[in-house]
Amino acid sequence: MTITTEKHYLRGLLVVGLMGLSLTACAAEQKSGKRLQTGTMYEQQGEYLPFAIMFDREGKPVVVDENRKPIEPTQLDFPIKTQAIRSVESVTTVSYEGSHMYLVKIGGFTYLIKLPH
Repeated sequence: MTITTEKHYLRGLLVVGLMGLSLTACAAEQKSGKRLQTGTMYEQQGEYLPFAIMFDREGKPVVVDENRKPIEPTQLDFPIKTQAIRSVESVTTVSYEGSHMYLVKIGGFTYLIKLPH
């Protein structure tokens, strides 16, 4: 493994680790949201929460609102004061050098994305 490959791999692990921490914080923060009888956390239209994780052209994750406007990261003091963590979800992404493939693993499912040449 070359130094460049190792740095790329370590950067990917760092991103996944930070996403896990932020999702843990989000899960804890969502506890204060309105609970509907169906078990969802928020009164909303449609079946999705009002944010998404997208990836920029370099493959870095960006959290955006329902209008695709980037949401800035928030500095938090840990531990989060809450009753319990509702759930933790991880997102793993792998980009390959010299390939037009992008691997995404979410919720136990793996997706192989073919990027345009």
